Amino acid sequence: EVIVGDFLRKYVKKNGGFLLNDRAIPGTKQNIDHILITEKAVFVIDSKNHSGKLTIRNEVNKTQIKEILYLDRFSQVKLVDKMKSQVKVVDASLKDGGFKVETVGYLIFYGVQWPKDKKPTQVDGVLINGNGANSPIQDIKTKKKVDVLAVGEYLTANFQAR
Repeated sequence: EVIVGDFLRKYVKKNGGFLLNDRAIPGTKQNIDHILITEKAVFVIDSKNHSGKLTIRNEVNKTQIKEILYLDRFSQVKLVDKMKSQVKVVDASLKDGGFKVETVGYLIFYGVQWPKDKKPTQVDGVLINGNGANSPIQDIKTKKKVDVLAVGEYLTANFQAR
């Protein structure tokens, strides 16, 4: 979390944006590691320090093929689902505030085996990066420009620091 937070602070200093770290999810004991607001999107970021081989596998379930994230032989569906639920909470809050912005879930892993040249990959709507905090942020294409300050102040008020 600290390494990713440092990277994101440097990113904001260089590229602009608004960063919130370690935010409580209202009404729960859960937290969001980082929320990064850029002119392109709002990123809900969770960082993990694990060991083992991180892979994405196609699995067939009846007539559907689905990509599943694995750490060694253990499915990480719960981790991806948790990220999706955090995105949903932030997205709902933004909609309640009248903001129409793209909200992106991003899982950043440290200490895992993952090809060094592999770019962040999407699994079930969540960006996955096994190479730590390098930045796919510039690669996001959106239709609307985000009012960074207004969204940042709104999220600061609605997701309290822990």
